[in-house]
This record gives sequence, structure tokens and C-alpha cells, in this order.
Amino acid sequence: MEPIFAKYIPDTASLILPWGSARLYGDLPETAFAAPDTIPQAEAILEKPIPALPASLYRQFYENGNRANYEAPYFERRKNMLILAAAEKTEGKGRFLDLLVDYIWAVCEETTWVIPAHNTPRHGVKERLADAFDLGEGDDIHYIDLFAAATGADVAMVWHLLRDELDALTPVITRRMLGLLDRRIFHPFLHYQDSMWWKGAKGNTLNNWTPWIVSNVLTALLLCEKDKGRRQAMCAESMEILDRFIGFYKSDGGCDEGPGYWTVAGASYFDCLEILWDLSGGKIDAFGNPLVRRMGEYIADVHITGDLYVNFADASHRLSLDAALIARYGRRTGSARLNAFAKELAERRDFHATPIGTGTTPYRTFRDSIEPLPEASDSKPETRTYYDGLEVFLARDEDTGLFLAAKGGHNAESHNHNDVGNIVLFRGEHPVFIDAGVEQYTKKTFSAERYTLWTMRSRYHNLPDIAGCEQKPGGNYAASLVSAEEDSVTFRLDKAWPGEAGIRSYTRSSAMNGSVITVTDCLTLEREAPVCWYWMCAEMPEIAGDSLRFAEAGCLVQFAGGDFTLSAEPVVLEDRKLRNEWKCDTLWRVCLCCDNWTDGVMKMTVSAE
Repeated sequence: MEPIFAKYIPDTASLILPWGSARLYGDLPETAFAAPDTIPQAEAILEKPIPALPASLYRQFYENGNRANYEAPYFERRKNMLILAAAEKTEGKGRFLDLLVDYIWAVCEETTWVIPAHNTPRHGVKERLADAFDLGEGDDIHYIDLFAAATGADVAMVWHLLRDELDALTPVITRRMLGLLDRRIFHPFLHYQDSMWWKGAKGNTLNNWTPWIVSNVLTALLLCEKDKGRRQAMCAESMEILDRFIGFYKSDGGCDEGPGYWTVAGASYFDCLEILWDLSGGKIDAFGNPLVRRMGEYIADVHITGDLYVNFADASHRLSLDAALIARYGRRTGSARLNAFAKELAERRDFHATPIGTGTTPYRTFRDSIEPLPEASDSKPETRTYYDGLEVFLARDEDTGLFLAAKGGHNAESHNHNDVGNIVLFRGEHPVFIDAGVEQYTKKTFSAERYTLWTMRSRYHNLPDIAGCEQKPGGNYAASLVSAEEDSVTFRLDKAWPGEAGIRSYTRSSAMNGSVITVTDCLTLEREAPVCWYWMCAEMPEIAGDSLRFAEAGCLVQFAGGDFTLSAEPVVLEDRKLRNEWKCDTLWRVCLCCDNWTDGVMKMTVSAE
């Protein structure tokens, strides 16, 4: 895509306001900040010790792959720090200040703000503990990861809210906060490129890390950096990085990382636009760009119903989205679609339901608490949508509640699963054929062993094994579009499997005609071989001949076209994250197998009963 900020970068010096002139949330009237709901939360925190972060927890990632044991207290510290700050700012009686200072001190005493899973020393030697004691060449402090940047934004927000109150206790604490922001955020951001892959300076592929980190760096810059030259230099650098990021987006605005990561990809990009608007007093204004609007509308398009979303890649199918963010995105980009979606979300939960301290985007979280309710809109979701860049077809039937998503794509997508040609099918809130998602992240998730994990493999998606072969990772394992029509999409899939599968030609057509969904696979092999189609389900189906019945979903599935055997086997969920998401202990994998396939058509028909 064409760069969005290139036209502003040469004039950065005249556009960026000095510290004290740029105002946080500058497009809204100045109002007194208040978060009364944080007071009982802060009172509860008063009774608890500060979570400990010993070296032994940091080392666990290197020793056994566990990252959750360190991350849980790490994030709890930051959440509690923000809650205490918000409660003190709201109440103003001083009763939360002492513990708040203890939390600030604890966060500042951490050897590094980079979590162990992201620790990438500039010297390339991983030593189980972070070496972050000075600014020498072998120091990990050169690196800014997702959560170092978020911590910097957290610290900046606390300083912004309560710097006078903290100074009244002792100016040492605010000097320490600002000093660490300089050493851990501003200095490395300005002076180091080679260790910051997410900047894209080497032409590498970028993902959610880029806008997520930049949004938090800009938050800290807006609130705390007083040097005029550094403010301008960091803003220019940020805009250049954001233009590199947008260069990887297709014109359809789709997020290949899935809806869960959209909240820190497309939505964090939007946060960057808002912060740059604040920094320039509205002179840097990219909200009218059509791509920006489409990036937002993606999240409404992949909404199935309730809190359910199409979850290709490492995304959960269940999200509790931020209605205030969606409303603001719609208001600032002029999207009636997002405005209506925000109203729909607000009908199911309080509009300002995102608690202070939640997540790792404090600029957004604090702003949500003062976002006005959106105006009414009669915009309705499209019944058919095709993302030509993302290669995702979406279809819904309003009468029966049937929802179909079909993807092409390739196996080098961000947060990739080997899932070229996969489908997801729901009826209302009831799943029929699913993408299981991803287990709790461990060291193995982002390693050379990623595709040994069952959730990443094509045989645990709604795809076949062909001659005993499953799909492999890599950009050359890809679909090509045959046709995209109003009610259907057809992808050529023969390149998605390795050569030893012996595929001569393979197309998959996914269609919704009225209230009937069909998936038609035309598969020709070079030689006779076994083929087994797998279908992942959350509900155990009833099997009768070549048919499946899903009682909870009220759907009948019929197969035709071959001498098939049909069976279902349990997939026990050992991972707590997946059990929580699917609200069950076992998924089911339907196996539709033919022992001697050479040439033919497998047709699946799904109808609502």
C-alpha cells in the first residue's frame, strides 16, 4: 500500500507541538479524570503483597519453556500500579500513594522490562537472565519488546496523572521514572535499528509488534519527553516505521493475524493515528484514508454473533471487544458500519466496561473511560464479503444464522497455521466446524518445533491428508484464486501440499446458496492413494451412514462422492486456555476416509434443520 505519513515527515519540525502544548486526548473537551470503579479495586490491592519476580521465574522459559509463570506476576504488577494511580487521581486523599510508590519502585527495580520469551540480546548470546546493567554493547537494554514498550507507557501515564503528588512525597521517584523511560525506551528507540526487527529497517516482514510498540512509545513521548528535538526525531521515526508496516497491508484492510491480534494490529495502528493527532494538535490527520477505515471494518466483518469471531491464525474464536474503541474508530473514520457495530457491542455489556489496567495499551484504556456514546446507526452487516488480499470469503444467512468463512492464503502468514483452504462454520452461537485456535504460548510455540504442535497442523483443521501427507509451512505452500462470486469462492489448492502427495489438481469451492452451505473438493491424483478429510468439531456429532447431525447446532451434514468410511475421534484438550475458550474438555475430529482415491469430487452439504 501507498505510505500514509510520507507527506508529513519532511515537515515534522513544524507539526509536532512542544511538551506542555500537546494535550492528551486533544480532540475531546478537557474534563476532570475520574474512575470511581477503581477505588474498590485499589482497596483490595492494599491488602495484598506486591507480586514477586525472582530470577528463578525468568530462567524458567530457557529451562522448561514455561513463560506464563513469569508473565502472570509481571502483568499483575503493572495492572495494580495503574489501578492505584487511577484510584488516587479520582479520590485525591493520598491513601493509595504509599503503595503506589512501592509498585513504581518495584517496576523500576526490575533488571529489564523485556519478558524472557522476547529477550533478544544485541550481542546474540542468551544467558537465561537479562544482562541489562549499563549501556554497553553487550547490554540487553538496547532492545524494546512489546511489554517493555507497554511498561514505558504505563510509567508515563502514572507520571502524567500524579507527578505533583509523587513529587510532594519525594522527587526521587519521578526522577527515577523519567530516567528509566529515557534509558529503556527513548534512547534505544532513537539510536538502535539492528536489534529492533519490528522497525522493518531491513525490509523484513512486519506484524502487530510494529504498531503495538510504536503506539506505546508515542504515548510515553507525548506525556514525558520534554526535549523538542527528540520529540520531533522520534515522531519522524515513528511515522516512517508505520509506513513500512502499512506497506504489508492489502487494500482490503484484512488482518492475517486474526481478530484477536487485530486489537493490537489494526487497532494499535489507529491508536498511533490518535496519538500523532494529539502530538500535532490535529495537523497530522490520517483518519480520512480509506484503508484506515477498511482496517477497522475488518473486525466487524469477521464477527459471527455474540462474542464469537472467525479465528484463523493464532486467534481465539471468543473475544470481549472494546465497544468504546470501536465507536471511536467509527466516529473518526466516518464508518457507519463500525458505529453500528459499537452500538451492538454496547447492548451486550457496559459501553465503558474495559477496566483500567486491562491490556497493554494504556493510552486506549484511559481514553475509553471518557469516550462518548456513539450516535444511532441503522447500518447492517453485509451478508457476503470477500477479502481479496487476505483471501477470505465470509457469508451469513440471517434467517437460519448460518455463517461460513473460507480462506485461501499461504503458510507463511503472521501467526501462521498450516491451514490453506480451511473453513469455519457456525449456526448462531453453535459451532459446527471449527478452527481450534492455539494453546497457551510456550517456548515451543515460536520455535523450529512450532509445527509439531497439533493446533498448527493441517490435519487438525478442516482439510484432508492426501497420500498420508499434510500441508507444510512456507510461503510456497499457497492457494490461488480461481473465482470469487457473490455466493461462493473457489481456490486452487494443489500447491498447498508437498510434491509427495501426488496431486495433479485440487480445487475447493465454498458456497452459501440461500440457507444451504456446500463445500466441493475436486481432487485428481497422479496415482491411487488414500485420502482422509478431517473436520474439527466442538460438538460430538451423531453419525448415520454418510451423514452427521449436530443436535445443538440443529444442522445436518451430508457427504457424497466416494466410497467413504465416516468416524469421529476425541481430541482431549490438555491445555487450560483451550478448555476455557471452548467450554469443554474434548473436541472431536471427524474422519471421512477413502482408501483408494484417484479422481473425483467430495461434496459436503450443510443445511439447517
